[in-house]
Amino acid sequence: LDPQRMIAYASEAPDPRFSFMKFDELLESAFGAWAKIDPAAAITAAADESLKVQMAVINRFVQSDPEMALELAASVPVGQARRGLNYSGIYESLAQRDLAAAAERVLAIKDSRLQLLAAGGVLSVWAERDPEAALEFVDSLPGFEARAVGRDAVLVKLIDTDRQAALPLISALPPGISRSMLMRSLAREAASAEPDEARAWAAGLESARDRCAAYAGIAIALAKTDPGAAFAALDELGWDLRDPGSATTYEPRGSGPSRSIAGESLASVANSMVAELAKSDPQTALRYAFQIETSHWSDPLGDIARRYVSEDPAGAMAFAAGLEQGALREELAVQVAT
Repeated sequence: LDPQRMIAYASEAPDPRFSFMKFDELLESAFGAWAKIDPAAAITAAADESLKVQMAVINRFVQSDPEMALELAASVPVGQARRGLNYSGIYESLAQRDLAAAAERVLAIKDSRLQLLAAGGVLSVWAERDPEAALEFVDSLPGFEARAVGRDAVLVKLIDTDRQAALPLISALPPGISRSMLMRSLAREAASAEPDEARAWAAGLESARDRCAAYAGIAIALAKTDPGAAFAALDELGWDLRDPGSATTYEPRGSGPSRSIAGESLASVANSMVAELAKSDPQTALRYAFQIETSHWSDPLGDIARRYVSEDPAGAMAFAAGLEQGALREELAVQVAT
């Protein structure tokens, strides 16, 4: 590998088949490789190149020499640094070397967005070592957004390492999207390990919103491996995405009901589940598809009905004949007729 020769060739005679974007990516890749072989020379040469190339060189030092990366990052305008520098990675590497010192440096950062990125890197390390201390550090961050994002980052990490410890902390959060997303993540992890225990736990949650979020997580966990069990879990919830008063929605906002993050998750995961279930049990899949709201981009009932009719027209006709009058029978009848 000779990145210098590669850079020289690309700079003097770029292949006309390359778009400018690909040419720029080629330079970034070459300088990044050069930085691994001869850091000092790559840094000097990159000073004459675009900011994107300079940042590609800086990002090569994130793991090996975060102090060097941070020193070089000081020359990059803040707006560009937010988008192109792996600030989170730099501070994660610093925290792995000296957690307390890295935390102090985070608090000294003036730009709020860069501080948020840096805090994320420190918290990824701190949450594994001492979640309670990590949450105390989060409370010291200036600004509501930084504290909220930092808290969620710690709890997401805690869900991976200690679900029992994460549950009371998540339950203590105020109702809202953040709590619902964390509850969904917790349930998803639990169901991946022990689906029956997860369902029993979700059924016992007092808050309807928490229950909905938990069942969404369970359904997501089981969607690919056991769609039948995933739908059975949703049946326990009493879900129906066509019904605005079902468990997948919560209190009105403005003039109409507002979907919770869990409700939106149920809609998307249910679409993938019926498609999976239809491969082995199209009749059951059709019954569930009837409960899923049709939108301009998704028609699960129609999709499954068309496939069923094309693959087994006699079976589809017999199934339709045994149904009561309603939209499901009408949809099958239309597909059979066409």
